[in-house]
Amino acid sequence: MIVGLGVDLAKISRFEKLLDKYGERAAEKILAPVEIVRWQQAARPAAYIAKRWAVKEALGKALGTGIAHGITL
Repeated sequence: MIVGLGVDLAKISRFEKLLDKYGERAAEKILAPVEIVRWQQAARPAAYIAKRWAVKEALGKALGTGIAHGITL
C-alpha cells in the first residue's frame, strides 16, 4: 500500500554549520542511538546526518504527518 510520496533535499553545508555550532547535541536531536554510532564513524559526518535528515523528512511527507507528528527521530 502506498500512502504518499515524499521528497526532500538537504544541503550538506547547512548540516556542517549545525554540527560546528551544536556538535553532538544536534546529532542527538536528529539521529537514533544506532545512527549516532554510525555518524561518529562516518568519513563525512555532515553528509551522513544530512542524508538521514532527508530520508526522515521525505518519510514524514509521504505519511502526511511530518517529522513533528507521528515519526520518532
